[in-house]
Amino acid sequence: MSMLQKIITSGATPTYMSTWYWADTLFSAQITAGNRTKITSPASIQVDVGGVSLTQYSAQTIDIAVASNWDDYAGDSDWDSTNYSTAANRAGLDFYLYAVAPVEGSIPRLLVSANSTCPIGYATNTSRKIAGFHCLCADAGTISGHTLTGYVTGDILPATVWDLKHKSAATYGNIGQFYEPSYQEWWGIYPLSGTLSAPTIVKGGTILSGTGVDWNGAVDAAAVLGMRLPKDANFQVAAAGSNEETNIVSSAQPSPFTSIGYSDTAGRRMISNLGMESACGLIYQWLDEQAMRWEFTTSWNWYDLPGGKGSLFNGAGAAGTGDVKLFAGGSWSLGTNCGSQCRRLDYPRGGVWSSFGVRVVARSLER
Repeated sequence: MSMLQKIITSGATPTYMSTWYWADTLFSAQITAGNRTKITSPASIQVDVGGVSLTQYSAQTIDIAVASNWDDYAGDSDWDSTNYSTAANRAGLDFYLYAVAPVEGSIPRLLVSANSTCPIGYATNTSRKIAGFHCLCADAGTISGHTLTGYVTGDILPATVWDLKHKSAATYGNIGQFYEPSYQEWWGIYPLSGTLSAPTIVKGGTILSGTGVDWNGAVDAAAVLGMRLPKDANFQVAAAGSNEETNIVSSAQPSPFTSIGYSDTAGRRMISNLGMESACGLIYQWLDEQAMRWEFTTSWNWYDLPGGKGSLFNGAGAAGTGDVKLFAGGSWSLGTNCGSQCRRLDYPRGGVWSSFGVRVVARSLER
């Protein structure tokens, strides 16, 4: 007998243990044109909400373009905050689906909110966050053969949909992440922004580069979020569908240098099939891969690393050309050298340049 049967047949009124959540499938975004603002729930859901046991027996479809599906909708034009049923207001933001008790009955009401703790009008003990998603930051345009061709600002990015059965292991939660199924990883949609001690994965953040953003700094920044640097092969797969052999339209570092939806010199959006922004042709991204550069003139010695945390036994002087860490994607002025398989193998872990940035990944939690 299944756990579902055991619980709902245990008495006239089902009672679920505290924090209980069960569903027969995962939440998913609809992908056909005209329906890309809709998310579909599993058919069967059991959920405990503050000690109240709720059960759903058929799938619900929630359209985020419909005002009454949001937590701050008052039934008229008087909104308590931003009207997120308007596409432009959803650009590049994360949203959450909450189960709340209905006015009558025991079927959960699913409510959309921009708040990460509880919906407006509810508390943490009267609501339960069970899923979420990220919305496209800028029109994808028409890209032949691309998964996201025709998607527009504010549409739900399908690969970003998560729920309590399928989510990122990052301590940062699922903010700004998409799922890559081949290696079962959650990736940052945008390059890291913020600071080394307080990094973020958000649209519009100042991209983390330059001072302190050597390989060691990138590792530490990723760890703050409970994430890590990507592997070489994994980057190639996750970046598939990005612009290849082109760089950003200006062929220069943008000012301000922020994480938004850019286009390349051909006018094509710099976005992968799964929704990774600017993987190629904006900024190099450090990889968790080691290489070695050998020169006949190499003389080996100990060289002090930045930050006072040890030294590196390395060759060819303080620049450390014997020790090499890979980085991927290509930067803003590299033209045809950029791409999902673009790699550099000539910089040591201590290298710091304005064109070096950070992309992070986390393993997936499945239950």
